Amino acid sequence: MKLADLEKAYPPLSAEDQMRFRRTLETLPPPRALRGRRVLPLALALGLVLLLAATGIALNAIYSIRERIDPVFAPYVTDIDDLYQNEWMTLIIKDALWDGDEITLAFHMAHHAGAGDVYVFPVLSAQSNGKELDVDITSGFDTMDGAWLPERMPPNDRFSSNNHVVYASILTDEPLPTGDIGWTLTFHVLRPLWPVETEPYTAGGFFSPLPMPREQYLQLFEQAYQDRKILLSFGDTTLEYDTMLPIPKGMTADEWACTPGWERLVRSSAFAEVDRFARHFTTRQHEEGH
Repeated sequence: MKLADLEKAYPPLSAEDQMRFRRTLETLPPPRALRGRRVLPLALALGLVLLLAATGIALNAIYSIRERIDPVFAPYVTDIDDLYQNEWMTLIIKDALWDGDEITLAFHMAHHAGAGDVYVFPVLSAQSNGKELDVDITSGFDTMDGAWLPERMPPNDRFSSNNHVVYASILTDEPLPTGDIGWTLTFHVLRPLWPVETEPYTAGGFFSPLPMPREQYLQLFEQAYQDRKILLSFGDTTLEYDTMLPIPKGMTADEWACTPGWERLVRSSAFAEVDRFARHFTTRQHEEGH
């Protein structure tokens, strides 16, 4: 397959996705030094990059990675098809693409009609040969915050409603594992305990100009917390609200900074964790140069 054919099949990012991408970059912590990472075979690396940029494809029903990649990459896909339900939602973990360096995971979350609002965070961990691996979710699922059910923002043109993708890397100073890897995807389901409001200034997306200095803008979220309210930005995110949460007694600033976002929201008393569940799957040994 020629590069021109791939580019035609996988069009570039839409303006909305560019906004989301830029917003995510603004909030990411400084990059960690990654040593000892292998270089992917060129064809596979190119295919993955184009897969991540595939924003113009309309998805029907449940998103599957296998249906959206060139058949040459099919051997790298692990079918999972795991179902979980609780009183708020139905979750289907569809499949995963492990390339020997990074994993792309597709799943579907649907809100139950009449159930209360919930805010869902995924956490991905992995183990190989009895050793815990350092897994970092690099993009997808808004990366640093959760997803609301029911959705507060209309789905972008990358995925249809309720479909989600998580992209993650294994961080290591040693050679990456070449054997089977056992993955655990843990979902933290939070319920808001305080009224949820959305500030109006970023409704137009990432490039919305603020009518005030950013320091003054962030004070809106600090005041909302003091007023026992949850204030969202960009229509559905708690990133700015999270930034202004007070450090709990007994914790240092460094400890608080390293606390996962879902836990910070629960410790703030603005949310309660109402469910936590984990699903497990295994990706088989990656054959280099396949």
